[in-house]
Amino acid sequence: MWSASLGAAHAAEVIRHKIPNSDFPIAAAVEIPAGKATVYVSGKVPAVIDTSAPKDSAAAPG
Repeated sequence: MWSASLGAAHAAEVIRHKIPNSDFPIAAAVEIPAGKATVYVSGKVPAVIDTSAPKDSAAAPG
């Protein structure tokens, strides 16, 4: 019984993905399990696809 509850607690852990080669305190991503993992990504933005559009416009990333 004890080992079964210990395994269940381990399966429900939050997983933090550190920024490679960095000691910055904010994670690159965090997984929050609730049956299935949810991944929150921090600081990621889409790449610019339309280089002729203003950089701060919605058209730039396409």
